[in-house]
Amino acid sequence: MLSTVLGRPADATAIGPAYWARHVTAPVLFADAVQAAFAWEPTHLVEIGPARCSRRS
Repeated sequence: MLSTVLGRPADATAIGPAYWARHVTAPVLFADAVQAAFAWEPTHLVEIGPARCSRRS
């Protein structure tokens, strides 16, 4: 899993109550996470979030 909070891959040990609290208050590191994803040479990327689609605010 790539974390947009950390801007890098996150394993199960990184995900806990403190992580989710930070997720609400910290800036999103989307570009860093995408760069980390491309290091894996993926064929597909899927974003999972609370809205139906990503959009500009």
